[in-house]
Amino acid sequence: VPAVKTLNALTVKTAEKYLTKMNVALEDDEKNLALALGGMKYGLSLKNLTDMYSVFAAGGTYAPSRFIKKVVSPNGKTVYENQTFKSRVFSEGASSLMNGILLETVKSGTAKKLNGFNYNVAAKTGTCGNSEGNTDAYSISYTSEHCIGVWIGDKDNKRLNVTGGNECCTVTKEILNK
Repeated sequence: VPAVKTLNALTVKTAEKYLTKMNVALEDDEKNLALALGGMKYGLSLKNLTDMYSVFAAGGTYAPSRFIKKVVSPNGKTVYENQTFKSRVFSEGASSLMNGILLETVKSGTAKKLNGFNYNVAAKTGTCGNSEGNTDAYSISYTSEHCIGVWIGDKDNKRLNVTGGNECCTVTKEILNK
């Protein structure tokens, strides 16, 4: 309910402007309040979702992740360097507010398995399903240095006994421990 009320106050049109700044295009039938709950026909890839949450860790600046940063030849010559695209999406103040909410999720909410590190971890968890049970779970977590996305599910939406706050946070914790 809070997410839908927030989107209603913000307006779908304004939310669409933010999404566009992060390379997410909405189809006409997706431009409604169901968007607050992830109501999109095809959803987002884990990479897209992780990139979007990394905006908050970066103080409101969007810079999509990339798999190849640089290619250097054996003699040390750079033959390819990926150019980082950055754009301002949210103000630092808005990002700080969101960081506070997501830090609290780790302290006492659904991502409390990630509590106890000697640095701050912020997180969002989620679980999706149908009348037969859970089918997907995810967690997106970030520190000042890294953003980690974990998804457990499959393309057939088989029933799984998983939640974002449990199994996904367990995987994230293992990554952060290393």
